[in-house]
Amino acid sequence: MYKNYLIEKYHHRSTNKFKLITGKIHKEFRVIFHKNCIYDPALLPYTGINKLIGFTRFHHIEQVPIFKKYINSWKFGWVSDNKGIRLAFYIDKWGFESRTYSRVHIQPDSPIILRFIEVNAYERSIELQIVSETGYILDRYREVIPNIPRIGYWIFPYFGGRSKAPHNMNILIEEIK
Repeated sequence: MYKNYLIEKYHHRSTNKFKLITGKIHKEFRVIFHKNCIYDPALLPYTGINKLIGFTRFHHIEQVPIFKKYINSWKFGWVSDNKGIRLAFYIDKWGFESRTYSRVHIQPDSPIILRFIEVNAYERSIELQIVSETGYILDRYREVIPNIPRIGYWIFPYFGGRSKAPHNMNILIEEIK
């Protein structure tokens, strides 16, 4: 069953709830962007990758004013290009960010499956996959982050960094497994 995540106009956060995780990761989510997620990035003072869904395996160090970010996190991100949604891989490894745009471009109201797979528990290799409804892997990204804790939490939709949502946006997310 889908849950609607609303990001209200002039806000960053969606109607999200943090969800605790422990142990090995293997999760799949089906995501549908509403057409109100399309926006013109040229109209925003700052553009960046919006956070769609992900998890962190350490803690949020917002208490330290100079950081205000997640440490050791794996997220799917998204941007609008006025025509559709472009997905991205958004990784933070001990405070160093890696943002990689995917070659996947989707249209609103088209479901897409996002997978988080802990490939190797010893070296803590995490693979993010973008998968079609028919099961075809459209794109993937793998990152090894050794020596990370086994506890963390899921992160749900967030718009921008400095810029806020130019209008209300709805994203449907269903946890498959």
